[in-house]
Amino acid sequence: MHLDVVSLEEVRDNKGYVKDLAKEFFAASGGSINGAGKIRVLERWLTQLGVGWVLRVADEAGLGQSPPDAARLWSWALSEMNRFIKLVFHDTSCASLSIIWEEESAVTESKTQQVEFARFIQEAMVRMTSFIDFIIAAVNPICGLPGLYEKLDAMLHVHDAVSNAVADLSCYALAGSTEFDRILSEMVRLLLQKEGETGEAIWRIMEEFWTRILQYVEGDNVFWRHPQGSSSIHYVTLSLTSYIRLLYAHHRLVDQIVSEAASLGNYVTRIANNDPFATLTMEMTLLIQEKLAQKSLLFPTQSFRFLFLVNSSYFIWKELHELRKSNPLCKFESEFMRTYTTQKLWKVPDPTLRARLRNAIVERVAADYRKYLEVNSVSTPRITPQELEEMLQDLFEG
Repeated sequence: MHLDVVSLEEVRDNKGYVKDLAKEFFAASGGSINGAGKIRVLERWLTQLGVGWVLRVADEAGLGQSPPDAARLWSWALSEMNRFIKLVFHDTSCASLSIIWEEESAVTESKTQQVEFARFIQEAMVRMTSFIDFIIAAVNPICGLPGLYEKLDAMLHVHDAVSNAVADLSCYALAGSTEFDRILSEMVRLLLQKEGETGEAIWRIMEEFWTRILQYVEGDNVFWRHPQGSSSIHYVTLSLTSYIRLLYAHHRLVDQIVSEAASLGNYVTRIANNDPFATLTMEMTLLIQEKLAQKSLLFPTQSFRFLFLVNSSYFIWKELHELRKSNPLCKFESEFMRTYTTQKLWKVPDPTLRARLRNAIVERVAADYRKYLEVNSVSTPRITPQELEEMLQDLFEG
């Protein structure tokens, strides 16, 4: 994640909130982070962020909301913590804290306050990670597909937030070797550990979800012998398309997890493809269609079977086609091919002007395309940057 430079004006704008919280924290009795007064400040801050329940969560009832909703709120709170660190501790020379208190404090005193506040943030991070432990432990294999879907949805949001936090804090932790930097490094190590744990948990949920999908296809004989009409879409088909849409909503994250599983031998592709995530979704779709075709032989009439397979195939195609259209990269590839096909037929007779036009387009389009692929970790695009540049050299030939 790109980290913008924080201006002193931004620090001043947030001075009131930071000042009140800091004064209360430093005035709290006890002298250690475990002091009751400081714990109350911590609880109040987490409550202000909307996640005070992380201090008491023991079951889903304690969340007061669904796991995905709790995960979204938790992710926002974690990003706010990162923003808070960015605003208060962006300058390790302690200029920011001098601005907050509006006094000419000694550098050593300002550094001491900075370290104390870093410990406060660290403790908040530790308390926040209890939700990660809870959500991982709450993945129960006996729950049905809706329950697994909810847990996966929550886990994907959590993993995404933790990955962003690691990227943010690493920029500070690597900045020096002070006590403050050491505390930030400890936070980064904690978050890296949780990032690894959530990644492993996501892959386990994905495996369990797929196992349950296959069990439903094999075991649901009632549907096949007593269809509710030839247009009925099987529950498994609905679940699979929802599942794939969820994975694509977190494409970059899931791509990394599936690629790692493939590199470790935990996932062996059956289709020759350099993109494990694309292969995974393709294999799931093809296998489910094959299973549905086999089970549809149980239908009482051939007409039911034929119409069911047509409706199911069309439903899957429509859902996944819409998904592909919503993907920014797919949109670009489609629009690029349309524009390329048109403009390569345009004629620009003057070779100098033609070269200038091509170079201007290459400079703009190819550079942004390459940047998008790098930022989103796309390793196997349908059109490589080199191929794109070569294609652009065909423009305006007529």
